[in-house]
Amino acid sequence: MFQEYRGVYLVEGQLPEGCELIANPLGGSSDVDRESRVFGRKSGNRVTYGAFVISLIRRGRELAILTKHGGGYEIASLYSGPDKRAVEAELLAMDERTLYATLFSVSRAIRNAAESASNHTAAVWRKAHSEKRIRQKTYRARGIRKIWIEPEREEGESDESYAMRKRFAAPA
Repeated sequence: MFQEYRGVYLVEGQLPEGCELIANPLGGSSDVDRESRVFGRKSGNRVTYGAFVISLIRRGRELAILTKHGGGYEIASLYSGPDKRAVEAELLAMDERTLYATLFSVSRAIRNAAESASNHTAAVWRKAHSEKRIRQKTYRARGIRKIWIEPEREEGESDESYAMRKRFAAPA
């Protein structure tokens, strides 16, 4: 699960409601902490992650990554399985730079996956709209409207087979 809070800023040391800080590798937002987040060679091109404050937090029954940056903050669910304490212990056994890099990489991967899924879903709905395959059914008594995409007709598919697939695609 990925949640993004654009334009929402947290005061230094403040966490979102219901969250408990487990680790804050390479510190907070101070200038000294930002300098510790410069990776790479001693000279030449170096990558700075000074704008990103990464924290490992416990949110309810799950481990999550809290990323604070210039646009607000993001929370990415990391783990909520049965051996959560063992995963937490392994993460905390890492040195600070490794933990920071790991949490940063995982949070970016989760964000990229969410973005990719959103783009794919939008493309599917755009294509269905252009082909006029979006259907809706209104249940007035219950105040519910259900919307779905009819499946595309496959090449060489019989009318009966297509009708059956359309029936299964429609909500009950």
